Amino acid sequence: MKVRAVSVIKYGLISISILLILDILLVLVESRHPQPLIETLGEAVWYSLVTLAAVGYGDYYPLTPAGRVIGYLLVIGSIALLGIIITMVSKNIFTMLEERKLGFMGTQFTRHVMVIGWNDFSRSVINEV
Repeated sequence: MKVRAVSVIKYGLISISILLILDILLVLVESRHPQPLIETLGEAVWYSLVTLAAVGYGDYYPLTPAGRVIGYLLVIGSIALLGIIITMVSKNIFTMLEERKLGFMGTQFTRHVMVIGWNDFSRSVINEV
């Protein structure tokens, strides 16, 4: 269980780092425009989160060609991030169900029969039970 938590934290930190780098680049690129809509890191973070969430309010958006490329990267990144999240969640659910099926999460010993030594007599006993 700890290995899965570490990988989730690792991917989360990598995703946040990439997001912050893109936001810083967006502020630097957009500051070259005469009347930028995205002037601060806070505005860039707001724009990127709204873009990643696919809400798209339209209050902040890049005006320069390089800023739009960063916006495209954010859109593509949001699709990739969503895919990674769905994959990790479904993988963890599958692993949990498989471990439960194999009895790694404990078993309840009700309505079970234990047979030690299998032969014709034990087969007839099991058929009667």
